[in-house]
Amino acid sequence: MLSNTLTVSLPFSLSLLSDHLTDFSIRSTETEATFSFVQVFTACVNSFAHGANDVSNAVGPFAVIYHTWSTGTISTKSSEVPVWQLVAAASLLVVGLATYGYNIMRVLGTKMTLHSPSRGFSMELGSGE
Repeated sequence: MLSNTLTVSLPFSLSLLSDHLTDFSIRSTETEATFSFVQVFTACVNSFAHGANDVSNAVGPFAVIYHTWSTGTISTKSSEVPVWQLVAAASLLVVGLATYGYNIMRVLGTKMTLHSPSRGFSMELGSGE
């Protein structure tokens, strides 16, 4: 007769691991305060990189379509993107963040995960946007 159980032996105790992951009171408050300042810096840099990526993803197809429409020719691999298109896309991104971005940040920042400043810094630094 076959058994429906699976036995796995781990080289460490799961209770030790779960205690480390869930107990925020062990960490030094001075260390977490320092990481909160560093986390603000990495969040700003990450936001800038993410926004630049969003603008380029929106402007690329629009620039090709506009170039084809305005010149009547198919765009080559290295077409110049007019500055006004970049400014328009960045402005629309800012309008979108100003009108509804606060709600997205509130949901993602408080309702999905609970983490300390040191963990937030590590996640932002490791995201590699």
